[in-house]
Parts: sequence; structure tokens; C-alpha cells
Amino acid sequence: MEPRYRLVSGAPFKPAHPFLTQLLDAPAGYNYLVNVVGFAPENIFISGDSAGGNLAHALTRGEGLKPPGPLGGLILLSPWIDLGTTNESLPDGSATKFIGTDYIGDRNGDAMYAKAAFSGLHGLGILETNSYISPGSLDPGLVDFKKFPPTIIVAGGAEVLYDSIVTLKERMARDLGDKLRYFEAPDGVHDFMIFGWHEPERTNALKEINKWMQSLGVEKA
Repeated sequence: MEPRYRLVSGAPFKPAHPFLTQLLDAPAGYNYLVNVVGFAPENIFISGDSAGGNLAHALTRGEGLKPPGPLGGLILLSPWIDLGTTNESLPDGSATKFIGTDYIGDRNGDAMYAKAAFSGLHGLGILETNSYISPGSLDPGLVDFKKFPPTIIVAGGAEVLYDSIVTLKERMARDLGDKLRYFEAPDGVHDFMIFGWHEPERTNALKEINKWMQSLGVEKA
């Protein structure tokens, strides 16, 4: 299955498909599995890494799913979960501490392009407090997770996004309790699981995800 999707772009290219487009496109695959193929929602796990983790969260939160039953689970791998500035502005935070060692340290390069293109005509201000975009923001009024399925979060202890991921973890733990599992690789860079050489962190994370899925009744995860 390969759902159709639209890619966001912004200046100096032609601006196209900013925020909300993704919440129209992403549910298509889920709805196809449930309403056409006949999968039960509890047999579906939504996962994403980095910016894909942001989308996986938004899809789970979004109204586009409206499942007849609860999802099987949510897997967030180094999710880019605060597109605003609340975490990256911390003087002694991970965005400053690991900027020289993590490969996504440049806040004014690709990351800023992605933010500007994604926010589009809404402006960058929407990134600070929108619960679909930045649930890891330090804004105290943001989001609850009471209706979320069992979730596992994987983070690298040496990634620039670490602080925002920990903020997300604490918020989800408050609402989900033991339905939340968290795994941290102490020396892991951002999205370390995509690198075959990043061992033993990569294998340890995969084993933890497998153990978590089996605890939910998934056989031979």
C-alpha cells in the first residue's frame, strides 16, 4: 500500500501544502486499512521517526481517524515534537549542549526552512502553542493524552531534541501511566536507529520495542 501524499515547500521554492495538508493526507492510509481492507484498529500501530514522529502524533490526536475502537499503539522514535522555540532557547538545554556533536544542530539551516514552509501563511507563531504541531512545547497550557493508545517513545540521550522529547514523555506519563514506555540510549544522536553502525544502542532500542509490543499481545513482534 502506498498512500498518496503531498510534500510541503516554501521560499525560495513555490510555497505549497503547509500545515493541515498533512492531517488531510495522512488518515487516508489508516482509513483504507480499516474501512476497505477490514483491519481492526487494535491491530494497527502508528509509528514515525523525527518529523515523521510529529506526524504520527498528530495523526493519532487528529479527528481524521475516529476509529471504531482503540489503536494498537503509537511508536515515536526521536520525534521532532516541538517545532517552536521554547526548548531550543534554554541556555543550558540539549539544543545548545549537543549542537556540536549531533548532526542536526543547525537551527538556522534546514530546520528553519522546514519550520517556515510548514507553518506557511499561519506564520511561525503557530509552532509555539499548537497541540498538533508542538505537544513537547514548554507552554504549560498544552495538550492532554488521556485518549491516546499505549505508546513507546525512543530518544537519544545526546540529541538536540532531547529536552522536548522528555517534556513530551512527562506529559504523556501523567495521563497514560503504565501505558507509556520510554527508552533512552544514553549516547544516542538524533534518530540513531536509522544508523546500522550505532550499536549497541540501535539493537537495544529494537529489543525494547519488541518487548513492549509483546507485552501488548503482539506475537513475534
